[in-house]
Amino acid sequence: MSERELIEGLARLAEPVVPGDDPYGRLMRRHRRSRRTKAGGWATGAVLAVVAALLGPIGIQGASTPVHGGPSTPADVTPGGPVTPWVARLLSAPTRGSLAGDTAFLTELAERLDARFPEQVAGGRVKLLFAGEAGGGTVVLAARHSATHQVGIAIFDKPGATAAELALANTEQRQEGSVSVSTGGIGPLLTETVTGVDGLWAGYLTVGVVPQGCGIELADGRAATLSWRPSPTDGYFVLRSRYQLLRLTCDGVVRYQGDADRGMAQGFGRARPSAAEIEQGLVGARGELDREWAGELLRHDGIRDSADLPRILYQGRLPGAPEDVQRVAVLIQGRPDGSWMVNQVRRSGMSHGVDTSVDLSAADRVLALESGWLADEQMDRVRPSATPPASPVPFLVLAPRGAVTVQALDDDGTVVAWAGLTDGVGTLQLTRPARLRALDAAGAQVGTGVTTLPERKPMHLLRVEPIDDWS
Repeated sequence: MSERELIEGLARLAEPVVPGDDPYGRLMRRHRRSRRTKAGGWATGAVLAVVAALLGPIGIQGASTPVHGGPSTPADVTPGGPVTPWVARLLSAPTRGSLAGDTAFLTELAERLDARFPEQVAGGRVKLLFAGEAGGGTVVLAARHSATHQVGIAIFDKPGATAAELALANTEQRQEGSVSVSTGGIGPLLTETVTGVDGLWAGYLTVGVVPQGCGIELADGRAATLSWRPSPTDGYFVLRSRYQLLRLTCDGVVRYQGDADRGMAQGFGRARPSAAEIEQGLVGARGELDREWAGELLRHDGIRDSADLPRILYQGRLPGAPEDVQRVAVLIQGRPDGSWMVNQVRRSGMSHGVDTSVDLSAADRVLALESGWLADEQMDRVRPSATPPASPVPFLVLAPRGAVTVQALDDDGTVVAWAGLTDGVGTLQLTRPARLRALDAAGAQVGTGVTTLPERKPMHLLRVEPIDDWS
């Protein structure tokens, strides 16, 4: 952040009544520049976390508290953007999404949102642009508008949320859910992106709606060559993976071409996983299993790049560690591109994750994770490019259940260290990277691995000529 941005940010905090630029959206480098008021909830938590990280050392005093009942606007400021011909075309389109056919639900929700935000566009009415189940939750995109002005409303909530629950999202009556109001108005292309709050997994969902009659094409920005494909849905799109490109053609003219996730980013956490989901995430896990903690670890499962639950491989203390060493969890998650993420998470919440090209689901995989940071917060000391540590570093070893011994081998196959395993789990002390070999009670090899997981290749992203012309 530059000095000028810092000064401007402090000035905005000193005048909390006036909605300011969304700092999280600015950091995410989104293209839309509308002013937006956050109504607390997960979204506000994400925003305030970023503000605190940037401005915390300065010691800001008197920062405003989010108003749970909904945003407010100064009397001398007319909220909303103009209703241009293209925005009018978007507003005239039918409601899209999986809940669009439930007339009673849409009518009730629109009436309740009208009652919640009466100060936004006086005399206006709420039009629901999208209502549906997406990304493991319920998503609503709406606009409150008059003939001349409009604001946008976005709601992210739990799966199966009722109209009454959605309208009360993040209020004193109901603190669940996330609501934001873009007081600067919406454009012809309205998109909202939701991401994970705690950073353990790269959660992602983008929902977008377009003017009626506009054709939607999508392309994978990670592909070797550009290949446009028509959207499987008419008038809207739902994306579960990042780096997607979007092209809109209206009346034979390309009106937009560029990133599909151009909207403001929000943080979102779904409701606690069910008991069945927690048990699914713990299948094959070892250690001191803690189902309550497992529920916390898995609670973002609806908004990740992958549709599958993460897998918890281990919960508990490092084998042989003193009682005062806090517990750790090891989780793995497959990515759509074939890579994997492995995370070590302290009970306190601190995490250390690595993306790797190694298939972590293989039955004979041996993982050895540097775990000295559990006690002294240091990590990555045993790497090819690192100076060897003065004393051995403990590694948490997770091998096939039948393994009773793990050996560390140097380049010529010489055994440089070994450790006993119980149920395939143990602690191996190392000072340099090594290949791993797990043996069963008969001395037969049952698994292999490496201490430094190879990272996945850097991602190549396609670029297209940017077009954003709604003249």
